[in-house]
Amino acid sequence: MGQIRRQTLISSLIIYSGFLLGAFNLIYVLPRLLPVEYIGLTRLIQDFAAMLTAFAGLGFAGPFYRFGPYFEKYSKPGGNDLLQLFLIVTHIGVLVVFCVCYLFRADIIANFQVKSPLFSTYFYATFLFAYFFIIYNLLELYLFSKGQAILQSFTREILIRIIVLALTLLTFYFVSLRQFVWLYAGHYLIPVIILVIAIYKKYPSPIGVGITRTTKRLLPFMSKMASWGIVQTIVSTGVPVLDTLVIGGIIGLKGVAEYQIMSYVSTLVQVPVRATISILGAQISQLWMQSNLSGIQNVYQRTSTNYLAFGLLAVGVILPNLDLLNKITGKNIDIDFSIIAVLITARVFELSTGLSNVIIAYSKKWRYENIISIINIVLAIPLNIFMVNRFGMIGAAYTTLILLVTMFVIRMIILYRSYNFFPFSVPTLYLLGMFAVLFGILLWLCNIQSGWYYRLILSGCFALVFIVAVVKLRISKDINIVVETILSKLLRINIKT
Repeated sequence: MGQIRRQTLISSLIIYSGFLLGAFNLIYVLPRLLPVEYIGLTRLIQDFAAMLTAFAGLGFAGPFYRFGPYFEKYSKPGGNDLLQLFLIVTHIGVLVVFCVCYLFRADIIANFQVKSPLFSTYFYATFLFAYFFIIYNLLELYLFSKGQAILQSFTREILIRIIVLALTLLTFYFVSLRQFVWLYAGHYLIPVIILVIAIYKKYPSPIGVGITRTTKRLLPFMSKMASWGIVQTIVSTGVPVLDTLVIGGIIGLKGVAEYQIMSYVSTLVQVPVRATISILGAQISQLWMQSNLSGIQNVYQRTSTNYLAFGLLAVGVILPNLDLLNKITGKNIDIDFSIIAVLITARVFELSTGLSNVIIAYSKKWRYENIISIINIVLAIPLNIFMVNRFGMIGAAYTTLILLVTMFVIRMIILYRSYNFFPFSVPTLYLLGMFAVLFGILLWLCNIQSGWYYRLILSGCFALVFIVAVVKLRISKDINIVVETILSKLLRINIKT
């Protein structure tokens, strides 16, 4: 776990820095330099492209992870052709999906023509975005399968946001809005080049070597898993962006921009997951290969406790300061407290269940994850359309909450009945009780006096007291080790919590 903690700590710092940079871009820079409709357009292009890449991957992301250790074990030195296989499959998928999308372009454009006419104008920009995006994801996944997370975290969380910031600033001086949209659509090319260079230097993978014996042996099993995995990939990628697509079609690009900002704020609570999921995913795959059930249960409970602790901490920092957020975004953007509160509640519940979806996906019960995915997408489409039509943007937030709670409860039941795995423990009760008391005091103090600076100080005090309490009660060994590491490096002395 030492290497995991080290990479997790570094990745978390990178992700936090990226989040702050992204918040600066989205909340401060974009509303001042771009029309609100163009902010919504960039999000709509990104989310529609994400849907295309979900289909184009043909479900091979799961098998790539699942069978990665087997390729490492059985391939001859310099003969691991897993990356080559994934490149071939991906380009076949891209060709098929782009052709289908082109054939049905009139029907797709018609859904956005009235409320989001700009998307219809720049529809083909989604193809460019989707291609570089899926190649980037492919290379990123390959490095993750090697247990490397730092470079990918930097390119995804820092570099891409620096590029977007630079493109946005260029609109103020040199670049027209039309040029900005097309440059934005192709901006993933730069991180793709960087990852290609990194793989070539550190993890060279043979290209053009033909099909190896390992691939011939494992491809039937990978294809079988991928046939189910394509549904899972479509759901895991499509459901999170479905609300944006529905809002774009029903409310318009201004609504997309506002919902994007509120959704972005709610994702702060998921920083630990984004920093650890790929590293822990590789570990869980190894544990399943070794049939180490006790090790998997240990990872399950520890991730549940760690993620929940961070999620509750984030709630106490974010919710009291939404007035400050409204002040920063300016008059053109409307921030709704209720929408952010509902979205954060959904994220925190998801965090509390640990890595249940990953554990099922890499187990012999992986078909259950695909069945859950089918149920999810079947419910998500009509529910989003109905709720957004009936209640507006908050309907999309309620849909997210309903779906996440339902799907993760099902996952918990499957893991408990199949393997006697359970995410919660006594520390979970301590966490919830302590948070309820401290957050109640925080809200009471916030109501005594108004002013964003007053609430900012109070939320900072809440964070300090919460962290100290978690450490002193020794709720999580991992959290204590991280705190010890940070304090030791800052103070240059050995600290024991």
